[in-house]
Amino acid sequence: MYFFRYLLAICLLWCGHALAKPKETIVGQAAHINVDDPYVQMASQYAVSSISEGSGSKQKLGLLKVVSATRQVVSGSLYTIKLQVARTDCKNDVCAISLSAASRDDPDFNECTVKIWDQPWVTPRYKITELKCSKRNANEVSQQ
Repeated sequence: MYFFRYLLAICLLWCGHALAKPKETIVGQAAHINVDDPYVQMASQYAVSSISEGSGSKQKLGLLKVVSATRQVVSGSLYTIKLQVARTDCKNDVCAISLSAASRDDPDFNECTVKIWDQPWVTPRYKITELKCSKRNANEVSQQ
């Protein structure tokens, strides 16, 4: 009788320990990363310039905010970035981007989720593998 109680106590302790373990990241699984990470910022700028070229907007679109980002290690890095873009005062590449007046009421405001494959040893370095935007006009990109 004592043996079964002892065995039950050990099983309960082991189950409690197993359930209390923090979740570990699996190798190759996407992991959340800081939106201020320099690689996220570079990939986001690439995505926004590609979205801008494919949007048909008369003015350039600029990066308003990086909402979230994940990185998955695959032959390089696969970034999944949720970002917000808005119209700028620019009509070409030679002006400063000002997003101070940008808002959700802006007809060119858009929220996009973009997957960017980063392979630093390949030219071009970035490749957009998937793009989903809340407004259809931005779902086409220019691959540079």
